[in-house]
Amino acid sequence: MPSSRRALIPSLLTLVFLTTLLVSSAGADDAESIPHLRPLDRGLRELIAIGVRDSPSFRALVERINASDVIVYVRCGRHLRPGVTGQMTFAGSSAGFRYIVVAIEPVGFPERRLATLGHELRHAVEVADTPSIVDVRSLGVAYGQMGRSSRLGVVTIFDTDAAIETGVQVWREVAGGKTTQVTQVASGAESE
Repeated sequence: MPSSRRALIPSLLTLVFLTTLLVSSAGADDAESIPHLRPLDRGLRELIAIGVRDSPSFRALVERINASDVIVYVRCGRHLRPGVTGQMTFAGSSAGFRYIVVAIEPVGFPERRLATLGHELRHAVEVADTPSIVDVRSLGVAYGQMGRSSRLGVVTIFDTDAAIETGVQVWREVAGGKTTQVTQVASGAESE
């Protein structure tokens, strides 16, 4: 396990623990009002607000996640593998919720970062739509059936056509015709 991943685990466990306390102490009406998409810094909150405003596809992903049992923490991925602009990692499940961490590159054009985030949020929706995904093992089994996998060292990378298409669609919507070149967003669900 890379040292950056080891450093991330205590902070993720803290987030999951605090969220579990918050949700378990809230009433049913309160739990429905808790946002399921949780950016971990102001820049990401602003990026998501732009995506919701400018992309109907992105907005639909956020609405679908908020209506699900999936909580998505979004962070900047300063230690992503070379050539990877984003990744979705299953963090765990507790108190009736499943927790996901999405990391995207910290720099770059907003359109590309939104396309990457749209791609990764599509993976989160795929998890939301697959109740059998409750841990890393079941994530690997489900993605082995619904997508394709490849190995990157000791890590298996999963991807789906739907996530690739979503990233391209979000790019088109937020670019608003500023560019005709649409690039494939490199990312995927991850399992170790």
